Amino acid sequence: MSVIAVISSGDKVEISSVSVEGADIIYVKGLNTRRRLKRFISRNKVNRAVIRGEVPAFTVAELEKRGIELYTGKELMQVIYPLMISRAAKISGNCENCTVYDTDLDGITLDIIKCAAAHFRYVSLETEEDASYIATEILSSTGLALKLGASGGVGIIRSGDGGNHDITVDMRGCGNTVFADEKKRFFTADVVEAILGEKIEKGVLERHKIKIHSL
Repeated sequence: MSVIAVISSGDKVEISSVSVEGADIIYVKGLNTRRRLKRFISRNKVNRAVIRGEVPAFTVAELEKRGIELYTGKELMQVIYPLMISRAAKISGNCENCTVYDTDLDGITLDIIKCAAAHFRYVSLETEEDASYIATEILSSTGLALKLGASGGVGIIRSGDGGNHDITVDMRGCGNTVFADEKKRFFTADVVEAILGEKIEKGVLERHKIKIHSL
């Protein structure tokens, strides 16, 4: 059984918990001393963790010292982005354009743009790098004339700061995406990733009967 601690700041200790298949999730605030953190970890047999917002500097070091895996949601979002883009296209109605934000520019960038092109008529790429070769590759493989520079529509953020969009697919794991299980319990990407552990692969949400509730 996995025990996941979702740790955030607070003036006093507050604890609540929920059990899902294969995991107990404990939400805790106010572990403001190393002693409190150690006691909490030992008492609850914590073996996975998520950190929310600003917490004391010793928190990460203590978790790593004890071999407790930290989850951010990024790995999950980088795997399920096709589902996210499809969902964004559906809820955006008649919107025909989107902007992909990426500072890395690699094969995954190409895959994201191709996926976006299957749902949006116009796709733009915002990056600080020279992306002319990507535009050429996209044109030759899909016929899409990729625009370089940010535009409106749906925002798809793989890396970087992103822009101001009404609908955003945030692959960095720190966005507002909410997931729901069969019992209509809601979780953020980092908690879902912690529940799944090392099993992050295509189709993982369907197998665990977890759905995207909102972006």
